[in-house]
Amino acid sequence: MIPVFRAPYPDEHVLGWMIELANLNRMSIEKFLKWFMPSFKWEHSADTVANMFNIKHVNPLKIMRQNTLYFALFPFLTEGTQAKIVHRFLYGGDIHWFHTTTGLKYCPDCVKDDMNDGRLPYYRVWHQLDEVHTCCRHGCKLRVIPGLKLGMLDADETVDASEEVSAEGEDYSELIYKMYKNPIYTSIEKWGNKSIINFQASRISKKQGLEAAMKQLPVSEEGYKYLTEGNCQMCGKSFVAHPFVHETFGVCPECEKTLTKQQIINIRSKTQDEYEMDGRFVNHKKCGRRLSGGYHKFRWSRISCMCESLPTLQDYQEEFDDDEFKVTGFKTEKGKTTLSIKHENCQKEFNICRTDFMTRRYCRVCKSYENKFTQQFNSMVRDEYTLLSRPVSSADYFEARHETCGFKFRMRARNFTEGQRCPFCQKNIGFEKVMGLLEENCNLTGYEIDDASPDIIVTLPSGEKKTMRCAWALQELTRYDEPEFFLRKNRIKPIISEKAKVFIYIRDHCDENGYFLSNKDYLKIGVTHDNFFTSVRYLKKSGHLEVVEKGKYRVLKRSDDS
Repeated sequence: MIPVFRAPYPDEHVLGWMIELANLNRMSIEKFLKWFMPSFKWEHSADTVANMFNIKHVNPLKIMRQNTLYFALFPFLTEGTQAKIVHRFLYGGDIHWFHTTTGLKYCPDCVKDDMNDGRLPYYRVWHQLDEVHTCCRHGCKLRVIPGLKLGMLDADETVDASEEVSAEGEDYSELIYKMYKNPIYTSIEKWGNKSIINFQASRISKKQGLEAAMKQLPVSEEGYKYLTEGNCQMCGKSFVAHPFVHETFGVCPECEKTLTKQQIINIRSKTQDEYEMDGRFVNHKKCGRRLSGGYHKFRWSRISCMCESLPTLQDYQEEFDDDEFKVTGFKTEKGKTTLSIKHENCQKEFNICRTDFMTRRYCRVCKSYENKFTQQFNSMVRDEYTLLSRPVSSADYFEARHETCGFKFRMRARNFTEGQRCPFCQKNIGFEKVMGLLEENCNLTGYEIDDASPDIIVTLPSGEKKTMRCAWALQELTRYDEPEFFLRKNRIKPIISEKAKVFIYIRDHCDENGYFLSNKDYLKIGVTHDNFFTSVRYLKKSGHLEVVEKGKYRVLKRSDDS
């Protein structure tokens, strides 16, 4: 038992509390941890305090809730990962998760409040996450004390060793404090919004989770718990664990120590010979597959071999619930499922990736991308461009001719629909000029437009955000059909480059003997003297123009029309 003991404050960080206990018992923090908690590893998470039963008067469950950030961050984890952390916290084991001990942070104003209230200053648990840079109570910058110089906050040498926290990235101080004070009892599987991280919970980063929570906090699941009591199916004794452990395993930690990994796999899979250990991996005997993630993933998740849960043809048909399309077959390779689908209206079949068909459901034969792109192309540019070859997908190339300059070019379909045009004529004018044109020719009420060069970020009146290139925004102003995103008041003519202006002017005025350009012509073209000769040098080098005599130019006919 510890000779001198003090219970932690309700929101005191557990490692700061350890420092306080070590100081009260006149020990170094290293000696204190080694003596009372031999399983603690200094380089691991500052919240890691397994085997707290060596310290009397301590309830580890209460410590976990009040003096660590686990309950605040559990909603971002799968049930299995939650269960593993709870299990190791209560019964021993390393937990290296979310952040490491590089130091402890404190708020100078919180320290002043502690001293004014007559208590020793202490480290707040909700200040300690890496993404917390300020104190949400006082609004001031936090300071950090390096790990090797950690000590009491009322000691001058400790405070002198502190430095201001470098604020890199977004500050999540208010969110963390809110989730710490009022934990959300759920897991990432139960968020109910697949667009957040597509349920790849094992790969979720802390930043992704916090960004998702800023947009949409999950709701506590009724009856959902992080800790429950149950009986061991081997010895019958009761033990506390995450409900996941009782549901999938049901063996207490004492009995688990007597089992081999193969026996644990048999209990976990509810069979005796379906899965077997192969080194650190788990193999499925029935089909011979090796499960990804190995033993620990199998132990702390609900996964089973994919052959046990592969969908059938009927499953895919029910998934679409559509009389217009019939799934006639499917093939899964390397995690990608390709469906064979028959369109009842045209009686034709086509093969397509399942996810592609789920997002864009139409017949790839009678409503092919070629036809769709052709209609879109003609409605957007009319006779300004002539389509020479058609793409079969948005990633495919097509050929077209710009009738204004006669230039023939090759381009990806999706690049054209996102605003790119004739590479000879198109001019990039930058965010400020594009913004000026939008304000002049569109009704932007309810829109927010931000510079993210070379992109712009448009927040639509509905609140939806779109990221588009400046060329895409210009397309909205110049296309012949109605714009997709903006409420246009006026259609503007396409903005072309200086070299295109010079070429078109000379082409329209010269004959077989060429055309002599004077200063008056420069003004008519709308380019400066310097820009004119820069453009001429480019056009000569690219084979568009030749010099007949000084100041006189002739357009060359090109055999490839490009």
